[in-house]
Amino acid sequence: MESSKKAGLEFKTVAILNEDSSFGRSNAKGAMDAALNYGLTIVYQKEYPYDIADVSPIINDITKAKPDFVAHCPYFTDAILFVNTFKETQNIPKFIIGMSASGYTDPQSIKALGRTAEYYANTFSYNPAKATPQNKKFREEFKAQTGHIPTEASGMSYYAMWVLAEALEDAGKQFTNDPLNPDNLRAAFLQLDLTSGPGVECYPTNHIKFTETGDNLFARATILQVINGEPKVVWPFNEAEVPAVFPRPDVKN
Repeated sequence: MESSKKAGLEFKTVAILNEDSSFGRSNAKGAMDAALNYGLTIVYQKEYPYDIADVSPIINDITKAKPDFVAHCPYFTDAILFVNTFKETQNIPKFIIGMSASGYTDPQSIKALGRTAEYYANTFSYNPAKATPQNKKFREEFKAQTGHIPTEASGMSYYAMWVLAEALEDAGKQFTNDPLNPDNLRAAFLQLDLTSGPGVECYPTNHIKFTETGDNLFARATILQVINGEPKVVWPFNEAEVPAVFPRPDVKN
């Protein structure tokens, strides 16, 4: 929404797609709730089998619905299929964003799609561009070993490890007789209020504190977009590596 305002565009409608696992369904539900909270009209919604072989009927339906943008939760193979079919039909919406690092800006997706991956975006629960010493160290070491920046899953696993270390240390101090008792460890997690340290340095925001249900009160997504063949952070604006390309220059409808 911020990007649309910055570009002088008003986005009112959205199409929401997801593959039919619990992963896709939960992300689509979150997208639908967010759309309604922002006052958007959902003009098209579709859940499809993850092993779908032909997505042209779905893309035809999206074209007819004329959404301002598409929010999509695919896996790898269906993401590739959607991108290639969008290109073949030339029916490309103003903006297409994947949910939860799901198949659009992943290094393997970019490798498989080549130039066709350009301008696709994804939400990430990790910010590879966060300019802190610990995150820079992690990013550099990860890239040296793999040839690409950390994926969302890698980043999340890395900062989660540091948060777990904090909780284990606190549990050891508070519950010296039985620190690994599940109730004691849970209590240690709920008492965490982190604003510094390696976990926070790699987390998208600068604060980690959990609710009773285990949600972080200070959670926030990062948005990456494929620009010149590389996944780049484009939001939040104050942490962006490059400006977002918005709307897509290849829009046909």
